[in-house]
Amino acid sequence: MNFSELKTELSDRGFQHLSDTRLGRYVNRAVARLDGMYRWPYREDNGIGIAPLVVPALGQVEAVTNQSQGDYPLSESSYKDLTEWYGDLTTEGPPRYWYRAYVSGDPIVATYPVSTTDIIGVQFWKITEELTGTNTPEAPDRYHMLYVDLAVQMAYRDMDAHAMAEAMRPEINQQVLEMMDDLLQQQDPTFQRTTWYSSEDW
Repeated sequence: MNFSELKTELSDRGFQHLSDTRLGRYVNRAVARLDGMYRWPYREDNGIGIAPLVVPALGQVEAVTNQSQGDYPLSESSYKDLTEWYGDLTTEGPPRYWYRAYVSGDPIVATYPVSTTDIIGVQFWKITEELTGTNTPEAPDRYHMLYVDLAVQMAYRDMDAHAMAEAMRPEINQQVLEMMDDLLQQQDPTFQRTTWYSSEDW
């Protein structure tokens, strides 16, 4: 289902009184919540180029490699630590470290030392974008109704209908477990978040 269809589904669940903008807000909150629960395969992405490399929607980074020098992995660090260790981060040479930074709000992957020729590869889990117009969520279509259920639950909570929101929890949990079994069964357990069951998250 696309964004418009998801909003219609939410409206048909008893929220016809909500404006289109409000319906869209609930749908996008639901998409962000479900997509952020785990490192779902549909969130996996990669970038390639010369550092500093702009990587839109950069989320958790799986690995950064120097593809020009035998595809060897770079060690993760931070701008703060590297400046404390080495001072001048404009030193040129084969990259050994990578760090995350932001330029004009855009996430970048930078390296130390700096190379103007070496190609780096970034394997990462993207942060899915908010839906607009007739855009479609990136999760497989068979899970799109789960977005609607989550949006309904959020709307109930905002209406202080906490009992109705709580009544949806078992079904939502079951659907998420089925999604995990389907999409994460081949994935290393360390790739999975395990804290979403706490009551504070719902």
